[in-house]
Amino acid sequence: MLKLPFIERTAIGIEITEEELRWVEINKLGNRITYKSSGVLPHNNSDASIISAIQRFKESVIAEAYLPGLTIPGALLEVNVEDLPFIEDEEEVDAWIVQKKTGLQESFQGLETNIQYQLIDIDEDSRSCIFQVLNSEVAARYVDLFARENCFFASIHAGVLEAGYTQIFNPHFTEGVSGFLHVATSSGFLTIFNQGLVQNVIELSSSDLQELLIQADSYLQSIEVTQEFPKNSMPLYFSSVAGAAKKGNAAVEREVHEATVLEGMKGFSELSSALTVAAGGAVKQLYPALDAVNFSSESGITSAVINHDKQEFIRVSVLLFVSLILIALLGFGYTKILDYRLIESNQIMDQVGGQIEEITHQRDDLFELRDRFLEAKSIIENNQSIAPVFELVETTIPEDVWIQEMNIQSVTSEQVLEIVLRGETDNERSITVFINSLNDNDFVNDVELLISQIKDQGRNTSPVNNRSLSGSIEFQLQVQVRPTP
Repeated sequence: MLKLPFIERTAIGIEITEEELRWVEINKLGNRITYKSSGVLPHNNSDASIISAIQRFKESVIAEAYLPGLTIPGALLEVNVEDLPFIEDEEEVDAWIVQKKTGLQESFQGLETNIQYQLIDIDEDSRSCIFQVLNSEVAARYVDLFARENCFFASIHAGVLEAGYTQIFNPHFTEGVSGFLHVATSSGFLTIFNQGLVQNVIELSSSDLQELLIQADSYLQSIEVTQEFPKNSMPLYFSSVAGAAKKGNAAVEREVHEATVLEGMKGFSELSSALTVAAGGAVKQLYPALDAVNFSSESGITSAVINHDKQEFIRVSVLLFVSLILIALLGFGYTKILDYRLIESNQIMDQVGGQIEEITHQRDDLFELRDRFLEAKSIIENNQSIAPVFELVETTIPEDVWIQEMNIQSVTSEQVLEIVLRGETDNERSITVFINSLNDNDFVNDVELLISQIKDQGRNTSPVNNRSLSGSIEFQLQVQVRPTP
């Protein structure tokens, strides 16, 4: 399943001991936490063996980008809880903390140490401070081996508080004051939680689980007396690979529970108790405000954040690239569909274009026919009968003149007929006689000689009297005639 960029967070808690590398990988989306992977990888504490375990770990995790947290119980030198004097000035509090850290450093002469602390508000008038002292040389060795495999840590812990964080989703654990006993190799740590927040830590000196449970029960009884709680009202949870203690143990009367890793969350009930510290480290990654203890240096935190952001950028880039490829393929397919549609549309347009051109020609023919119709209609409406025109020509034309063509047009604006006569004669004087005869007619407005020329110098036959002509004269007249009454 793909992780949602910048919304879904992956947390990995790693615990490294002299024998094993343990990890738990979880995801957080909103308030929902889901299990992803976990494992235990043995090694012989040599550099090569540890690097091999780290490589197998990186191959096993599901997430591609993550900010892991590292817990190194073997680097812990001491846990010291000091009651803070009643001081109101925070600068004086800081000075008191520096003094205590200096004293702890002096007690470990010859060792390079890293000291971190957590201030605890017990009530309105009292506070305490939990100091943890880490062997820097031991921690640096493991951090360097992980760095060789490009694995960096934004947080490093000693495993004192982390085991108890696996119970913060358990409503019975967080509803009041509870005790959590984490059994280490040769000792145990009893952490007191008040509604899921750390109140105190007590280191117990024993390697026997039953003895540690008795010591933890005794300490809880003293708290119940001091705080005036009912006897055995504080539940005790414990985590140990050594085995379980049964409820109702003769030496321990209070309610005792073997802690389930991430109690209250689905999917985690099958996790081995050996993964308790690693799981608590993963929870601390998701909720860093649980405590202020972090042994990682500023440069280490910066390297871890840069490495994570680079991995996340690459992962998101791949997701975006795949998305862009899919979009491009969809766009290419859609373009092909559009190209096909465009070709089909062009073919249709070519067909329609040819039909439009044919229709245009037909339209022009219709307009010409309409004009001729309107002209004929105008003649009819104006009672312009052309019969008198033939009578006019018949009564005025000389015998030796013959008409070859007569064209009659209506001049609508002047309400007259314009007649163009084309004819021939063998006597030029006959043309003059024909023009005068037309002018003498009452219905003739004007007569104009357009053309007069000799047509043929060879022999020709008159169509009127069949006489031989030695050269005919071609003429053309334009006559304007008024309409008859």
